[in-house]
Amino acid sequence: MLNKMRQSLCTYMILGLFLSIFQTASVRAGELAITGLDIAALTGDRLQIQLEMDGAAIEPKVFHTDNPARIALDFSGVKNGLDKKMFPINRGAASTIYVAEAADRVRVVVNLIESTPFETKVVGNKVLLTLTRASIKAPAKLKPFAEKPGVPVAVKSANSLARALIPEQTISGFDFKRGDKGEGRILVSLANPDTIVNSKQEGGPPA
Repeated sequence: MLNKMRQSLCTYMILGLFLSIFQTASVRAGELAITGLDIAALTGDRLQIQLEMDGAAIEPKVFHTDNPARIALDFSGVKNGLDKKMFPINRGAASTIYVAEAADRVRVVVNLIESTPFETKVVGNKVLLTLTRASIKAPAKLKPFAEKPGVPVAVKSANSLARALIPEQTISGFDFKRGDKGEGRILVSLANPDTIVNSKQEGGPPA
């Protein structure tokens, strides 16, 4: 009888200890809170938002929208231990951060200037949200205006134009004859009947 009482007492003690440990773990899990928020500028035009917790950080559920551009991180079973809810950033792609607690979760909303690539990572007691701002594309260089090649114009010299207008002057024959009165006649035969002839007398008759 005594042994049975001892066994029952040990069983109740073990059960009580187990329940105590379970309740303590539950309380600690429920007491996890966000206690710090920090912003760090990284190389490559990146901005990192660091959420610090008072215990081992948990992986959040992440949502994002493009219009309006924002990223939301939901932490189940976590409280807001920060001293305020709104944090102005105005750095990189982030404008403001809003932290709201409802029921048994905390939602961290990052309002963006524009939609941007991001990634989340849990390191120890911190959740890191890294934003990579989309690079601004330089305007395309304008191509130099290509002038259309002009139609070549043949430039003729004055001599060429004169030759085109004046027919070729070629002597095809030459003869000498005496007239009825004994005068001398020089007969010049031209190849082209349209040849312009400029004839004039120079000097006087022989004495």
